[in-house]
Amino acid sequence: LSLSLSLSFSFSFSVSLVQRVIIRQLQLLALFGTATLVGIVYASFSYKDEAIAVLGILSNVLTIITCGAPLSTVSQVFEMKNTSTMSPTICFACFLSSVVWLVYGFLLDDVFLQVPNGLGTILGLFQLALFVAYPRKRSPK
Repeated sequence: LSLSLSLSFSFSFSVSLVQRVIIRQLQLLALFGTATLVGIVYASFSYKDEAIAVLGILSNVLTIITCGAPLSTVSQVFEMKNTSTMSPTICFACFLSSVVWLVYGFLLDDVFLQVPNGLGTILGLFQLALFVAYPRKRSPK
């Protein structure tokens, strides 16, 4: 989810080719860094249940941060009274993904799925509500 959202975010705003290359390199670095971290955490615990619990908590934190990322511009939204600084596609995708995983978490009775995706659903609803309360202003042509 994080990688797909960051990829769509990097192309949702007009950025130069150099910026796109830098963003791609950072995304690859984050991907390999995450894979390395997962491997180290999993190998460092003698009991695999403990490793899975630590990785579950880490994944929960990253899911919440990813879903809340578009809210970094919420002060600008309130100040300008429009949502031109937010991407509706990313907000909707985060909301929809959180809802699907939340339902799946309830079906499995898995708290590791319910908690972060419940918060992600709430954050997504808040973001979508901002688009209703403060519609995007069209740029003059």
